Amino acid sequence: ENAIPAHDKDKRIKIVYPEDGVIIQNNALAIIKKKESRATAEKVADWFFHDDGQAAMVRGYMYATVPGKETPKGAKPLSEVMAKAQKWDQSKVEEFMNDREEIKEQFMNIMLQ
Repeated sequence: ENAIPAHDKDKRIKIVYPEDGVIIQNNALAIIKKKESRATAEKVADWFFHDDGQAAMVRGYMYATVPGKETPKGAKPLSEVMAKAQKWDQSKVEEFMNDREEIKEQFMNIMLQ
């Protein structure tokens, strides 16, 4: 959601989709159980999943959460991205946790070239 608009402003910034796939970052939306009315929270949640909310996400350079919606301008179709996305499971989390310092070091070296 940050790289695409940055690329629009500065063509030196390139969007790269690695051959071995990308890491998908998901978010959650939850309505917590509480004594007060949940009506406002439910309205917000409903908005997110209807056309206006999905369009707002796409305008913000995020993929819509409802299948069949528009792709953010300048982004690959979600189906193409997901086809090569890294699969997350406990072993993948452990691998990243064990290698995090090396990964950060490699990232810094690449970015500062």
